[in-house]
Amino acid sequence: MPRMLRALFLASALLVADARASESTLVDAYDRLLAKMQVIAAEPSSDPRDERMYMAYLHAVAPYRDGNAVHAFSGRDLYYLQLMAEASLFYSYREQVAVDAERFYRHAVDAKEFDASASRIFYRSMLLAGEWEKAREVEDRLVSSVSVIRVLQGGGQAEGRAVLTPVAADVLEATSVQPLRDGVYVVGHHGCAWTRTALTDILAQPDLKEFLAGRSLFLAPRNTVLQGSQDANRFPTFQIVMDPRQWPEIGSWDLPTFVFVENGEVVDGFSGWASQDALQAFRAGMHRIE
Repeated sequence: MPRMLRALFLASALLVADARASESTLVDAYDRLLAKMQVIAAEPSSDPRDERMYMAYLHAVAPYRDGNAVHAFSGRDLYYLQLMAEASLFYSYREQVAVDAERFYRHAVDAKEFDASASRIFYRSMLLAGEWEKAREVEDRLVSSVSVIRVLQGGGQAEGRAVLTPVAADVLEATSVQPLRDGVYVVGHHGCAWTRTALTDILAQPDLKEFLAGRSLFLAPRNTVLQGSQDANRFPTFQIVMDPRQWPEIGSWDLPTFVFVENGEVVDGFSGWASQDALQAFRAGMHRIE
């Protein structure tokens, strides 16, 4: 084999090997990230899961987030980067992750290395990020098995704080609510096992059940929009918050979080539901505003 051809052959072989190694590395990184997030989600801890989820994502994608590196990735590489961003948004919304999710998809489009799978992941990621208009960009590319979220425009949006209220399967109504003056904000979602455990424990206590019925507002972070339908027969309906900056009273969006307010001011609160101590903490917060 002529020397030049041999050199070209070796160079091509190295490029193929690098591409395969990159793909394999990204698959492994995605698998590790998913496993890590599942462990964090299952831990009965009051530590802030939101921050730990975000740090796990940053650690997983750190070697791949450089702008020049992203341009060099194949469509398959970008597919796994999209999956990592989607997984992070599913568990915990962060603006930087939403930016990454869009960037990975746009690079795939620019390189003409995207398909229905990339469009589906982008759609889900933008829904989790509350970017409805961006999600609608790709609706016509989605296969029928993808659940499309419809948003109805309700009344009362000129006043109050913007929320989405579930009205049917895959249908939400955009409306608004007023903040609490006295009571408890319950941050959670029916798709969260710890939220369900907390509500089951609280509703089993007659005095706490009565308190929740009259002095509470149930809110869910916007990234819970794809976490399954709500069981209205067992638990109250959580309204999905579109802009967490409208809720300065709520310092943490970990699930579940309880924030007690009196005269519009925060007087107590905690996150997590690790043990029966949490039930005592809830009752203590209730007594502070009675």
